[in-house]
Amino acid sequence: MVKTQTFNELKTYVFEKISKGFDNIYTYHTVAHICMVLRDATFLCNKLGISDNDLRLVKTAAILHDYGFVNSHINHEERSCNEGRKLLPNYGYTDEEIETICSMIMATKIPQSPKCKLDQILCDADLFYLGSDYYFEIANLFKRELTSLGVLKNEQQWKDIQVGFLENHHFHLSISQQLLDKTKAKNLSILKASK
Repeated sequence: MVKTQTFNELKTYVFEKISKGFDNIYTYHTVAHICMVLRDATFLCNKLGISDNDLRLVKTAAILHDYGFVNSHINHEERSCNEGRKLLPNYGYTDEEIETICSMIMATKIPQSPKCKLDQILCDADLFYLGSDYYFEIANLFKRELTSLGVLKNEQQWKDIQVGFLENHHFHLSISQQLLDKTKAKNLSILKASK
């Protein structure tokens, strides 16, 4: 019970920091995105029968995976890990658990590079929306963010990036593939038709 309470205290702290610290320019990388990743990671863990302690680690990685955005979007995964290494001992996490959490966070860096099942869970949760019916709603938030950051020049460039990303992306877990690949393919078809 202590660990659950500790996780909830950590979550409250992280969400408060993110709410105050994230620049308004970020329309995709928000508390809402982190909540979605947390929800989808928990869902995948439950489907896979992940142990309670590993579930706690995955949930911790989910809430921290974009924490580095408090300072900058550049190399935010590394920043998230560095901040996590400072923060997590205060909440009862061991050095080994912290490195497991950092492995998951670093695995989400594009192109994703998961090395174990927990990494795969967080990677699939982070991009779960690609295979969802709400893909276009979330993608538009990301497009606004990239436009605000000066990364996008025009609508055609955005469509080209998205088509390329969806064509090259693959979910790592078979459960994710079963649940999401069909809708992801439909989203890709719609994108291609709109080019």
